Amino acid sequence: MPFLEFVNGAIRTSQKAYEEFTQQQRSQFPVAAQVADVVGAGVEKVTDLYSKTALGAAEEEAVKIGTEVAGPVGGFLLGAVLPGPDFSAGAASYKRLIKRSQEVEKYSAKISNALESGNTKRIGKYRAKLSSAQSNVEPFTPESPQAYPPNTAAAKQMVAAEKIKRGTTDILHLHHKLPKGMSAAFFDRMDQFIRRGEAVYDDLLDMANEAKKLGLKTGDAKQNILPIADKTTSTLHTEMRAMDSGLFGKMELGKTELTAAMREAKTPADLKKLWKEWLNSDATYLVETAEIWEPLDDLIKEVRSTK
Repeated sequence: MPFLEFVNGAIRTSQKAYEEFTQQQRSQFPVAAQVADVVGAGVEKVTDLYSKTALGAAEEEAVKIGTEVAGPVGGFLLGAVLPGPDFSAGAASYKRLIKRSQEVEKYSAKISNALESGNTKRIGKYRAKLSSAQSNVEPFTPESPQAYPPNTAAAKQMVAAEKIKRGTTDILHLHHKLPKGMSAAFFDRMDQFIRRGEAVYDDLLDMANEAKKLGLKTGDAKQNILPIADKTTSTLHTEMRAMDSGLFGKMELGKTELTAAMREAKTPADLKKLWKEWLNSDATYLVETAEIWEPLDDLIKEVRSTK
């Protein structure tokens, strides 16, 4: 196909050729045109319509047997949302990236509108949701479904199970073991490189895979969520933000502070190197500390009470 090309063994689309190609496809592939028209209506509807195309059905079958298909409708669909993606990581990864792109755009717009209007009452929630969206790079799985915000089914199940285990009715907080604001700052920097044409969407997946190698997970996946008591969570954040770190000055930084620190990464390669260093040092420490913090905090309180 004229708008598809092989780059480093992966199939990518050319945005200019894609735009020319879409005009032809509207007359030749009516269902594909419908797919493009409803991109803004949500990824569920997009993928539903796409599955009705001949190529969509073929791709679904290919995914089942572990192979991949890329062709005119596939390029048309993905190019409409993510110009120039690879097709090497599988359909699930790109469906997640499509939804991520929509969510990042949505909450970025809400923040901008709030700042412009001066109505900043909900801006904190919008910023938290933006960080979640930015850090949710990988697709959720049955083994590690989306478990944040608290109203998700997996979150409710986790909290209920933990309360039964503890024999308590106390409120539990869903803590991100790998801070979502910090991983979001890294991924946001890569997004900047992508917008400049200096990186591709697979670079985001490469970063997520680097974390996976260490048994770490980013974002709102169940693997990265830990139900702990509210006060314990506050104490943990306070201590981590006060603790000196060799990489950024403090063990845990706010997103704004870390975003500023990201400027030292001048290229995608620089960013990946910094990400790997952080994962192997501060990030690993943050996750391991979160997992033992509550029983350690309880022990310290018990010791203090006996003195």
